[in-house]
Amino acid sequence: DVQAPVPYTIAQDPDAGNDILHLTLTPPIPEHLDVTIDYHARLLDGDAAVMDSPPTPEELQRNLQPSGLVIIDDEVRARARQATAGRLTRAARARGIYDHVRQVMAYDKTVPGWGRGDTRRACLLGKGNCTDFHSLFISLARAERIPARFKIGVVIPQEPSGVVPGYHCWAEFYEKSHGWGPVDASEAWKHPELANYYFGARDPNRFLISVGRDIQLVPRQQGEPVNIFFAPHVEVDGQPFSDVGVEVRFTDLKHGRTT
Repeated sequence: DVQAPVPYTIAQDPDAGNDILHLTLTPPIPEHLDVTIDYHARLLDGDAAVMDSPPTPEELQRNLQPSGLVIIDDEVRARARQATAGRLTRAARARGIYDHVRQVMAYDKTVPGWGRGDTRRACLLGKGNCTDFHSLFISLARAERIPARFKIGVVIPQEPSGVVPGYHCWAEFYEKSHGWGPVDASEAWKHPELANYYFGARDPNRFLISVGRDIQLVPRQQGEPVNIFFAPHVEVDGQPFSDVGVEVRFTDLKHGRTT
């Protein structure tokens, strides 16, 4: 349910199929504009999670290519070869990359530049947040010809209601016999005792916001592709406008959950 003070449209981007809500303002522009989107969602356990439809050849090819800050260069190729040495199956190679990312990265937001999903920065500093962890995973996987993609959303807390403190992202790699398999290297870094769980687990408390990076909006924005599509993207006269925010609130309508 969308509550907006001006007319809007909803379309899907042609690559990842993300739903995109679009609003256009004409002068006089209000000083403040609030848009509210209410979702009624059922959180499914991992075994009951709805599986994605099989990807098209075009989608798989797109998820093998470098894109924006998710680069594939000589260093990335060398790291990928090291991480996958001696591993024969695609799942085993993906696990080697996952373990490599956990070993070489630290969840550290003290150094400016974190959160952009910059593979080169991740290789150079070995620090960042979930976005940086999974950009490195995706680059290494694609260097090994393993289709991999980026997902971002929120993790719903166990409390009955409240504000979600921020976004969370993860990655997925594709294996024909099992489809898209999720990996969460940053959570595994925080909880090394759960490393096996976070390789392949479908966390039942995740709410997906968008899939992919470098997204072309619908209708298309005048600026560069959107690096990470979580917060609203606003342009004024064709230029990005940064004074915009997003708040995610939740309420447990069943008054108690088990996972």
